[in-house]
Amino acid sequence: MESDAAINLLIRILIVPTILFASAFLIYYFGPLRKLVQLYRVRGVPGGAASMYMDTVKVGRFPSFRTTGASIGIFEDGLYIWMTPICLFVPKMVIPWNSISRVKRLGSRTIGPCQLYIGKPTITVIEITNKTFQKTRVFLDKPLED
Repeated sequence: MESDAAINLLIRILIVPTILFASAFLIYYFGPLRKLVQLYRVRGVPGGAASMYMDTVKVGRFPSFRTTGASIGIFEDGLYIWMTPICLFVPKMVIPWNSISRVKRLGSRTIGPCQLYIGKPTITVIEITNKTFQKTRVFLDKPLED
């Protein structure tokens, strides 16, 4: 009886993380994040003065890929995103400012998140917090749509 309980516990401990990891990988592999990585992958952090911090980023509409612990960098070259720490299989990316075709505000005009439309034609949409958007305004010359 005790061995059955131990086996059930072991199965639950192994199955839940496996399902979560497999789901994240499938969303990455079949979702828009993979295309972004193919186009904008970088090996390291770009040079130059920047603002680096952790924030929430959502890539895509459906399926979407959201992470709260993303490393965000605002560089002259573009928006640096590293979907850490959970997304170990997603490399670092720098999305050049000229690859952002539209910027749209969601929700409140002053504090809501913003959507960045990436590519011409649009490959995907990246949702960033208002905090990140305010920091990008130094380099991002697109008008904000409501």
